[in-house]
Amino acid sequence: MPSLTAPRPRVKPAPKPGVCRWVIRPRAEAGRPGRVGSLWINGGLYVLAELLDDAQAPVGWELRKTDAAGDTLAAYHLDTTQGAGPNYWACDCPDATYRDRACKHCRGLAAALNHLAADSN
Repeated sequence: MPSLTAPRPRVKPAPKPGVCRWVIRPRAEAGRPGRVGSLWINGGLYVLAELLDDAQAPVGWELRKTDAAGDTLAAYHLDTTQGAGPNYWACDCPDATYRDRACKHCRGLAAALNHLAADSN
């Protein structure tokens, strides 16, 4: 007679290490508030737009994943007002929403912005 074994508890997978690099560093454009740029995150190209509040203070970023033709595949919004670093940021992507952790967008953007800050010092 076969016996049943108890199911193993689900273990939350650890975030995978990733790679990010600037394609176009964030810069201000005439006639547009905030900075815009492009960033590779784990092999995907994201067009970035800094989001500002009514007082023109930074409150987050919009990341649009694009294909080779420049068409938008997905758009994600990062709220950076809750603290410094990706563990305090909120993203509306499925990974961050359903797994309650810092996603690749938060970790990649934070690493890339830290690199910019280190370059400017």
